Amino acid sequence: MKVQIKDLYPNPYRDMDNYPINREKVETLKASIKQTGFWDNIVARNMDGKIQIAYGHHRLTALREALAWDTEVDIPVKDLPDSVMIQIMANENMEEYRTGPAIIDETVRVAKKYLEEHPEEVKELSVHGRLTIIGADVICKFLGWNETRVRFSLERLNLEKSGMVNRQAIN
Repeated sequence: MKVQIKDLYPNPYRDMDNYPINREKVETLKASIKQTGFWDNIVARNMDGKIQIAYGHHRLTALREALAWDTEVDIPVKDLPDSVMIQIMANENMEEYRTGPAIIDETVRVAKKYLEEHPEEVKELSVHGRLTIIGADVICKFLGWNETRVRFSLERLNLEKSGMVNRQAIN
């Protein structure tokens, strides 16, 4: 689908404060775009007329900086439900930010909140299809992550919520 750069929006589940843009990567992508053009390596969805990208926020930033905002680019637009937007974001970001607790915790927080708001998805992920609490086992199945990563993240989030530790100390 042809879309003007100005009409592309980030993944609504990606908190840009907790998933910062790496300027070095953007500069590399800008040089690549200027040299070989833009390749359609961003996947998006149309949500109420807004084209939201599932991943590729560095590419989007590079596009906005390298080309005029009214430039049209060809973007694959797919039917992606919220659950898949979160899962794509989680897996894409683990490749890029695999060691940062802030990224892991934010992704687990978003997944847990989504699952709390969508009990039908929890039921599918639960043992024997019974509704259970949304713990590490359900979240790790939803994200496709290992349970230890999710368990440690939930512990950090609980410590932060209780006020025993602040986010800066965790980071």
